[in-house]
Amino acid sequence: MTADTAATLLRRVHPTESLTMTRRLIAVDLAAEIRRLDKRFTTATERITTRVTGTQSTLTTIPGIGQLTAGKILARTGPVTRFTTEAHFATYAGVAPREVSSGDVIRHRLSRGGDRQLNYALHVVALTQISMKSSPGRVFHDRKRSAGKSGKEALRALKRRLTTVVFRTLIADHARLAVGPAGYSRTARQSSVTGSHPDTGSSDKSLTGPTAEKHIHAAT
Repeated sequence: MTADTAATLLRRVHPTESLTMTRRLIAVDLAAEIRRLDKRFTTATERITTRVTGTQSTLTTIPGIGQLTAGKILARTGPVTRFTTEAHFATYAGVAPREVSSGDVIRHRLSRGGDRQLNYALHVVALTQISMKSSPGRVFHDRKRSAGKSGKEALRALKRRLTTVVFRTLIADHARLAVGPAGYSRTARQSSVTGSHPDTGSSDKSLTGPTAEKHIHAAT
């Protein structure tokens, strides 16, 4: 039931008993609060969509990633160049499996570390792709299941695969946007003006997760 539907129904109620009148007043307040929250949600969605569009990211070309999910991935990842390798990014996202062996049986369990918000975003993308009959994720998941993997194991493998796709997309976007209209590297031009380390500002500092030793500048 939407807030508008609730408000319409409440307008038809004209109680005369004190307790019922109180209940109606509470319901009216709740409907008004939901309307306010709906407006805030709509405004936030529009702002995130505008920001994501402004980044010129191609994440939304990946099945299952809309503007809001792309926004979360970009926000939680930060500058992709701070990750030295794809495996580094997977560890940060908490999708790098840990081996759990028991005798001759070798199993892998998903790490509980990493950025849980980024992990959740990848989880949503994985579930979305599984629900899409012809998506690459559904094909990958079904192949893992046919190979004897459990549902959870297949899902973990898909999240790991999606992490690779997301990381490569972010790297490709960075490389594309680092080149100016004349074909010259923006970071190179900036370096010639500001010195040998043009990308050491606060916006490019390593976020929680990657170590300082593994951080690399956008200029590389």
